[in-house]
Amino acid sequence: NFHKGTNPVMVTLFETYRCEYKNLVQLPGEGVESLFSRFQSAVNKMRDNIIEIPYKDHDLALKFLHALDIGICGE
Repeated sequence: NFHKGTNPVMVTLFETYRCEYKNLVQLPGEGVESLFSRFQSAVNKMRDNIIEIPYKDHDLALKFLHALDIGICGE
């Protein structure tokens, strides 16, 4: 408990990391490997601060694909 913090601290950290996850987009000139690294880091930080994250593997995969800037959807 000392290492991770109290429940309110863990919830606040989770919300911070979830915001990071939700706002994840590929930066200009960023490679897929770098984007995936940032994506995995955000997911791992959420997992570290809550017992079960509210996203299934399918949701995580879709989020990563949507974060890619591949110029589809009429762009």
